Amino acid sequence: MFRYEELSEEAKERVKELLSDDFSAYIASDMLSGMKDTLEKKGVEDIKISYSGFYGQGDGLSYIGTFTTGFVKDFIKDKKYPLISSYIADGNNVNFLILEKREIHCGYVHENSVYVSPDFADISDKLDTELNKLADEINDWRLADCKRMYAELEQQYEYCCSEEYAVENCTDNDYWFTADGKLYE
Repeated sequence: MFRYEELSEEAKERVKELLSDDFSAYIASDMLSGMKDTLEKKGVEDIKISYSGFYGQGDGLSYIGTFTTGFVKDFIKDKKYPLISSYIADGNNVNFLILEKREIHCGYVHENSVYVSPDFADISDKLDTELNKLADEINDWRLADCKRMYAELEQQYEYCCSEEYAVENCTDNDYWFTADGKLYE
């Protein structure tokens, strides 16, 4: 039996690979759950977050769901959207859907694989113009938010693949290994 520090470099690499599976199995799930909670608190409903990572074409993070009237009210608070503000003040709901782009194939999940669309029928042209402008602005916010969330996941993944994480995890959990880096049971 060996402690992590006593293993050969090759065996240490095998252990780091084994421990990096923690990211997919536990850590990413917890992080995505926290991200979903944060979005819900901001007024996004029916959220489904998808990601792939971290070094391939099409890798990234996106989510689908609905930006609710509550989200919209907070989002436009300091902005000039008089028709939308009046529409909401009259008791109407203003929702924006986050939809998957049907033309995107090959399993891409990055932030550009979805788009924001107003969820309305029978509205005036002026209100429609304002809603489309707001949809673009919300989409810009969503793009930046997706990139921020993906960067957090990537940073945690990098940490889970690091020497520091391996030493910390093995020490904290009192792991012992065989000479070839397999967990001793």
